[in-house]
Amino acid sequence: MSDEFQRFLDSLDDMGPRSMDSVDLDALLSLSGQERLDAEKILIDNLVENDWRVPRALVDLESVAAVEPIRRELGKKHGEMMRVELARALKELAGDDSGRPLVIEVLQRSTGWPQRLNAVNALVTLGGPEADAALLEALDDAESTVRGHALTSLLKLRGLASYDTDYYDYVGMQRVRLASPLRSIAAPAAEALRQDFRALAQGVKPAALGFDYRVDRDKDAVRRLVSSIASGGKLDVSGWASLDEREQEWAVHVILSRLTTNPGAAAALARLGATSAVGPLREVLRSAEGELSLEVGIALWFLLGSASRAEVTQALERLATSEDPQLSAKAADALRQVQKDNPPA
Repeated sequence: MSDEFQRFLDSLDDMGPRSMDSVDLDALLSLSGQERLDAEKILIDNLVENDWRVPRALVDLESVAAVEPIRRELGKKHGEMMRVELARALKELAGDDSGRPLVIEVLQRSTGWPQRLNAVNALVTLGGPEADAALLEALDDAESTVRGHALTSLLKLRGLASYDTDYYDYVGMQRVRLASPLRSIAAPAAEALRQDFRALAQGVKPAALGFDYRVDRDKDAVRRLVSSIASGGKLDVSGWASLDEREQEWAVHVILSRLTTNPGAAAALARLGATSAVGPLREVLRSAEGELSLEVGIALWFLLGSASRAEVTQALERLATSEDPQLSAKAADALRQVQKDNPPA
């Protein structure tokens, strides 16, 4: 027995971190002659186990002999990860997409986000209108990682991955919005993308949907804003007037992407009079603590005035009793201004 064959066997038995996602492919693919045939047989025999690494390895081995055993196992009761991998392997080895409904079922019904993520990635291989519809629905998945990979899969299926480079471009910014923990940001992004993909299906060109739009990252106002975000301090929006309407929309999205982590984002949105941020600000205020809660409450008061009195007052009253003397003093002062109908300073 060669060292490579032993390494393959060891990895097949090892479900620890080193072999969690795959058997030792380097060892497996280096085998030749009878050892390669023996390894293939061992993998095929292991299809009855709930080991999703096995179908993946058989695909890498380009095993024609595995097609019928995989097809048989696909109709049996297996775990969600295994069902997805069996379906993907059958498609890759034999062009048979009959496992697609099983993958879609995992995506739509699994309570585990890693299982849904695996299904989203497999649907790129399986394709078809049903996969497309399931991926569009997955843009609203509860887990941001699944939402992001659903977008990646949709782009790959249409050959549009080149439009997704970074957050300076249209698709990249939609990806940033889609990743937000705030539903008031992620849900509108998902709906906008669904409309885009439906239009593409009807023959509308990507350029007509703005897929080729890209903010000039070297523009002074853009550069200053991005640099200030990276520093983690007060956001620099001093060049706002030099931005056109679409650049301003992009800038607001960039600032909103930091709303849950940088209190300065709320202050910047208030200074800009960004009424489109009201929904996200209200969502954050419901759970924010400390300085973030203070800045979000003040921002809402700036943007809405008395229409936000009840929710802002409740947040400020809670902060005014904080054990942090500086925070409590700021909150008490802001509360007095709200009660006087004056925008807090």
